[in-house]
Amino acid sequence: MISITKDQLKTQHQPRLCLHYRVFGERKGCEKGYIPTRADQKHCCGSCRVIFYQKITRFNNTKKECLHHQVFGQRRDEKCLVFFNPQRKDAKHCSRTCKDIYNQKVRKLKAHD
Repeated sequence: MISITKDQLKTQHQPRLCLHYRVFGERKGCEKGYIPTRADQKHCCGSCRVIFYQKITRFNNTKKECLHHQVFGQRRDEKCLVFFNPQRKDAKHCSRTCKDIYNQKVRKLKAHD
């Protein structure tokens, strides 16, 4: 019979997927699946952790110009941010309102043609 103490149960963790692998995919040196040594460990190794946060920081610091501002200029109510930090990679507008107003104007232009 195998006896396991409570301390041994606390240190044994379930296998996890590396956070870098889940978000960005494969990279050289990433173990993908690993057994964590700490309860709050998210990455298989230090290099995956460093590169993950570099990519996140780079993504968060890239500002885009709102498509409505590019095509039609500043909105009358002046609530367009012009430059914004996108929450998604495919974001084109600074807000939902800007997107809706842009789509309305485009539909009107297409109807007149």
